Amino acid sequence: MTSALLALDRLSRESPADPLTIHLSRNEAETAAKFDDWFLVVCLVEGIDPPAGRILGWAGADRIDHRPPTDARGGRWEQAACAVPLHELTPGLRRAVSYENP
Repeated sequence: MTSALLALDRLSRESPADPLTIHLSRNEAETAAKFDDWFLVVCLVEGIDPPAGRILGWAGADRIDHRPPTDARGGRWEQAACAVPLHELTPGLRRAVSYENP
């Protein structure tokens, strides 16, 4: 059995901007750089009451334009914005767990 690491981001607007602005924490960015199977799922929240939304798609770290900021003297960045063009998202959900027959 193999598993993938997953990050979720949610957008609260009626239609997604292009490119999307995704906010990654330092931990998410470091995890994405460390593991090949990390991926981001982007969901669009279309309503709260009643709850409504849809999955826009997913992207691996290689498809996210993320250049982390440089730590400043006496400080560390904790969150950064990065751009994800809509065409870089793969529709649906990536399979997070797969079972391999021996």
